[in-house]
Amino acid sequence: VPGGIRIDTNALTSRSMTEKDMETIGEFLHHVVEIAQTLQKEAGSKLLKDFIAKASSGEGEGRKQLLKLADDVKAFATSFPLPGVPDTSVIKQPAGAH
Repeated sequence: VPGGIRIDTNALTSRSMTEKDMETIGEFLHHVVEIAQTLQKEAGSKLLKDFIAKASSGEGEGRKQLLKLADDVKAFATSFPLPGVPDTSVIKQPAGAH
């Protein structure tokens, strides 16, 4: 069972992120935990398939929060250019990405 999340600050600083930006990432992670707890309650069971169903296509509050967070993270991340990639518009989103 994992006991934490490790984030490579070298990767973050190479994108010109500051300590404040890393705090924002920490807040995103905290929101993910809160949303996961909401989704778990909405799923009504401890089965992973029920959790995934709520997270991926549910109509509840957890799904709404998850979509909002995804938009917030995308807006935040796109404000930091990738090293060596002057035009990120050429990067294709993965299939099924929001």
